[in-house]
Amino acid sequence: MSDAHDMDTLPPASALGFLAYCVRCQWRRYALILGLQGGQAACNMLIPYAVSLIIAAATHAASPAVVSPTLLAVPVAVFLLVVFGEMLCARFAGALYETLLPRQRHGIVRQLAVCLHRHPPMQAEGFASGAMAQRIQDTAIGVDQISGIVLFDFWPGGIALVSALVLLFATSPLLAAILFAWALAFAGVSAWLAVNRRACAMAEAEARSQTSGLLTDAVACLETARIFDRLAHERRLLDQWLDRERQVVMRALHQFETIRWFQLASAAVLTVATLMTALYLWQHGRIGVAEFTLVAGVNLVIINDAHNLSQRFLDLFECFGTVANGVELVVKPAGVPAITGLAPPLVVSKGEIAFEHVYFRYPSGRPVFEDLQVVLPARQRIGLVGMSGEGKTTLVRLLLQLAEPQSGRILIDGQDIAACAPSSLLAQISVIPQDPALFNRSLMDNIRYGRPDARDDEVMAAARRAQCHDFITAMPAGYDTLVGEGGSRLSGGQRQRIAIARALLKDAPILVMDEATSSLDSLTAQAVLQLLDTELIGKTVLVITHSLHTIARLDRILLLDRGRISEQGTHDELLVKKGKYSELFAAQC
Repeated sequence: MSDAHDMDTLPPASALGFLAYCVRCQWRRYALILGLQGGQAACNMLIPYAVSLIIAAATHAASPAVVSPTLLAVPVAVFLLVVFGEMLCARFAGALYETLLPRQRHGIVRQLAVCLHRHPPMQAEGFASGAMAQRIQDTAIGVDQISGIVLFDFWPGGIALVSALVLLFATSPLLAAILFAWALAFAGVSAWLAVNRRACAMAEAEARSQTSGLLTDAVACLETARIFDRLAHERRLLDQWLDRERQVVMRALHQFETIRWFQLASAAVLTVATLMTALYLWQHGRIGVAEFTLVAGVNLVIINDAHNLSQRFLDLFECFGTVANGVELVVKPAGVPAITGLAPPLVVSKGEIAFEHVYFRYPSGRPVFEDLQVVLPARQRIGLVGMSGEGKTTLVRLLLQLAEPQSGRILIDGQDIAACAPSSLLAQISVIPQDPALFNRSLMDNIRYGRPDARDDEVMAAARRAQCHDFITAMPAGYDTLVGEGGSRLSGGQRQRIAIARALLKDAPILVMDEATSSLDSLTAQAVLQLLDTELIGKTVLVITHSLHTIARLDRILLLDRGRISEQGTHDELLVKKGKYSELFAAQC
């Protein structure tokens, strides 16, 4: 986006500041386009002046037959110069704008994506993915449209106005005074209307974004709606949101119409005032026919610009609302990660994990952990069990820094992960989630996501270990098969095995399996769990599961109860204790 700006720095979080930032990033092209468009507008305004020179030269002769070609040579040359000058300036400006737009849009989308990445994880997860993607795209398009309106409408209009004032002042100061007074009133009222219009434009953009989010959600959950026979409910809900959007849009259109009436009425006032004044001056011999023609031509150019600006003003307000809506949501996170690239990297030599006096609660809920203290020994296979809602997945989120504890520390090999570079932490941990998310890319790309530099044969080896090579090669396109959005073209078990292959390929010293076998059939699940006994030796493995039978082979089992580790030991030791673990195991038998 920029010749000199770092795209990874946060831009201003206000709409005007963000627009100024975008201009600074492409200031050379903006400056050239402004110069060319200024020349085009000046040439356009000089056309009536050139015509008046021709008329003045012609009227000086007694009759058309005696008009000397030499007498008309200079006025005609001026006319041709301004006509061709206008054309050349306009086309060169357009060519430059064609090079500016793709660069600018690319930079904005990337910058907003960087800003989205900097949102706290829990806040970012609250965004509807489809609506957020649409908002980022709309913001980039809005900036492009605003730049086009300013460069090709408002800026040339301003140059045309200044040129008109100069020409009219040379003809009659009274005419220049009328145009100047009209321009001040027009600009002042337009600015007032713009301020009042901004809130309405933002409300309109927000309503459209919410409707887009609802549609995205409805499409993603279409099968669920069918299963529960709630399609009629979804249609009614969509009707409600569309009615809300319609009411907001109607208010916006009412404001649009008010602005149109004002600007068209202003144009009519200027037309009547200047032409009647010019007619009065001509009747009293203070201007000639050529000057009257000049006034009429200048007036027509100004009126044409005013008519055009009446629509462009409305477009500008709408685009500004879209940009403000997107920027204020995406650019301004509730908090920015404190750790930067300057933090020391995490160095894992053994893989011991320790939670020291950790306290955590979600913003709207009871405490999950109160003074959690537990050590996960290095190179052991550890099972974490407990009832639903006791914090098993939350413990993993804290380990991955997807959530931050209100107090306490989490250490890996004695290093506080909060003081280490986040990228170095994530490089040392592989995760097999309960509900894996796949990109709409090839199977090869999805597995290679665990280690981007892996060779094809290494990817296939990981797939064999995860028991997914056979079903991949059975597909028509094999490893080049696209998986669909979120992996929609695969079954739940197939998605889970791809996620396992991805984690195995990463080969990090710490592995977290969060219900990793929940979507697998019993035979495949047992095959995957055998990895714990063979290829995962020497790694710190944390297995979260509800199925106690799958963790009997582990080195250690922790029972999480009410935010604390209430029992721990091997499977056999816990059964001998006859505690809660024994009760849970008996209930599953």
